[in-house]
Amino acid sequence: MALTQARHNWSTFSGQFLEKLFIEKFKESGEFTQIGSYWERGNQNEIDIVAVDEIEKRLVICEVKLSEKRLSHNVLVLKAQKLVEKYKGYEVEYRLLSLKDL
Repeated sequence: MALTQARHNWSTFSGQFLEKLFIEKFKESGEFTQIGSYWERGNQNEIDIVAVDEIEKRLVICEVKLSEKRLSHNVLVLKAQKLVEKYKGYEVEYRLLSLKDL
């Protein structure tokens, strides 16, 4: 039973771990004043990583997946619409991150 649960939850666990690794990379860069995740009410439009540089007025919006094949630029842009509106005047960059980007 435990092995079945571990296999079932492995994708979720490893995906969250990968997100944390990328967040640490953003923090280590020292380029951003805020780093975190974003979601709208009702767990809609969850964005894995949002990095904000309030000094240079930059916003980096990232989707993280274990498999590169599961990433979609168009989906990320749609999910980020309200967030981008909140940061009007900021330069926006979208990044699709997977294991190959480590």
